[in-house]
Amino acid sequence: MKKKLVASLAAAMVLGVAGTSFAAANPFTDVPAKHWAYASVMTLAQAGVVDGYGDGTYKGDKLISRYEMAQMVAKAMARSDKADAAQKATIEKLAVEFAEELNTLGVRVSKLEKKMGTIAMSGDLRVRYTSTEDAVDNSQSKERFRLNMKADINDNTSFFGRFMVMQHTEMGTSANDLDKIADAAMTTKNFLGTNAAFTIGRYSDSALSTGYFFGTTGMLDGAKASFGNKLKATVGYADFGNLDTTAKAGTPAGFVVNQTTGVITPVAAVAAIPAALEDVAYLTLAYPTSKATNLSALYMDFKGLGYSKEAIGFGVSTKLSNTIGAKFDYTTLKVDGLEDANGYVAQLSYKGANKANPKSFGLGLEYKKFELGSTFNYSDYNSTSMTGLDNIKNYVVSANYTLQKNIVLSAYQTFNSKNAAGTADVAEFTRLQADFSF
Repeated sequence: MKKKLVASLAAAMVLGVAGTSFAAANPFTDVPAKHWAYASVMTLAQAGVVDGYGDGTYKGDKLISRYEMAQMVAKAMARSDKADAAQKATIEKLAVEFAEELNTLGVRVSKLEKKMGTIAMSGDLRVRYTSTEDAVDNSQSKERFRLNMKADINDNTSFFGRFMVMQHTEMGTSANDLDKIADAAMTTKNFLGTNAAFTIGRYSDSALSTGYFFGTTGMLDGAKASFGNKLKATVGYADFGNLDTTAKAGTPAGFVVNQTTGVITPVAAVAAIPAALEDVAYLTLAYPTSKATNLSALYMDFKGLGYSKEAIGFGVSTKLSNTIGAKFDYTTLKVDGLEDANGYVAQLSYKGANKANPKSFGLGLEYKKFELGSTFNYSDYNSTSMTGLDNIKNYVVSANYTLQKNIVLSAYQTFNSKNAAGTADVAEFTRLQADFSF
């Protein structure tokens, strides 16, 4: 083994703390302030990574055993959340090298071993209650269970898959289960020696700041390439046919439900905008003007059966303070034989529930106006996937709260809901939701 001072310097570099200034008293009589390793030794001592001897010395020239080095590695592992990617990679290599000694210390290192082909699994369960305030009882319970899979094929290529094990209306029933493979795609970084990332297969995608105008939970069969540093661009070509909207039993009168995502859409909107989408070419742009503000843009070219449709959109997202954020999106759709349809969404948010931080919470206020046929969102995450995304304008208030780690509660309530022209009232909508991640 190398000498103790050299090992200490290496450990300090792993933690990325070398060169820090210190005000605390020097605990070691044999490491003067002018010593070349003083900063590293003091940092590790204050962090609790290394200890001295009972006589107040450090004995930096003393050879250390593998067991002693493993103790330093174990303490570095405990603080690896503060390390960057390169430092974490070094910690992982040290953990593998000293695996036997770390196991003796009771430190599990199997989770740090990077094995190509190993699939990392995760999942989520969502339970939702929805209700509309009209003469007919349109309250429903919904449940969704998903399994997510990630794997590294090599240093540049990775796989992501998502299986929708269960998604149905009315808990306790199976008649409306929508089991399907939502995602199954390969992504290669540094594609053809460039800084582009190339994805092919079935994948999810979204654009603009809110995701309302283009957002999917999987089901896009095609390919996309993302490139750029500060200005990030994505070009894609995909089959949207899996996102067709069809009727389903149990849907409130006057609406149909997307079989893939559960999004409810007014019958009139479906009649005006053909649902049989085929291939779609699209371009998205994102550009940060500052640390607080991001601009985005979208262009899409739809080709369906006997019609064509184009969409152009713009968005902005900004932080007004450390706790308050704002977003705004606008889009216009051009469809053969129909007038242009415009859509607007404006949001204000305060803080926000973080599933990793119990008792964290957030509040939100939203205004939206979607003219008939102005949106083509297929995501079931957004608060507008309530009583349809077309021909409506209203306000939405929301709240979210992390009850326990990985358990987030959410509530949404619309008010002053009308059709886009403002000539008729639309039933108000309530949604209560619990999300469990594991």
